[in-house]
Amino acid sequence: MTSSLVQVFKPLASLKLTIVCLACAMVLVFVGTLDQVQVGVYEAQLRYFKSFFLYFSLPGSQLKIPWFPGGYTLGGVLLVNLIAAHLSRFRLSWKKVGILILHSGLILLLVGQLFTSVFEEESQIQLDQGQTKNYSESPYLDELAIKNSAGANDDEIISVPASKLAKGASISLPSEGLTCK
Repeated sequence: MTSSLVQVFKPLASLKLTIVCLACAMVLVFVGTLDQVQVGVYEAQLRYFKSFFLYFSLPGSQLKIPWFPGGYTLGGVLLVNLIAAHLSRFRLSWKKVGILILHSGLILLLVGQLFTSVFEEESQIQLDQGQTKNYSESPYLDELAIKNSAGANDDEIISVPASKLAKGASISLPSEGLTCK
């Protein structure tokens, strides 16, 4: 690798940056775990681990001030730091295959967690003994489901997300110009 490219990656590949990020991650996990008691597991995950920053709100104001990096920021900086370290420091040789495999596993772990966090859809099916269901329910997202039983075998189900439900609002349904008020 050329020396100018190494100089570009050198600040990003800093071991001090790695240590600071890991220390911040430990603080984030500790504070997020403690806050689960107050706000619940799901809300704590959203606030601490599925966010770019932790925010402080001034009392009586809508202003939010970032005060600490969130999980997405720390994971992204650690990922860039690890890749930059490999590009600037490590030379491929049989003696360093173990380090390469270990760091490749860490990169895969960070990227996999990011994709899981962004694209996941969590739902549950609760069954009693002998019961069958053909749907699952989200414990976090609400919706209004309208079932139109037109015949014995052909039910029409229309789903309206909770974000579109408001007192006094009209919702146009996709079935034959129906409107809910």
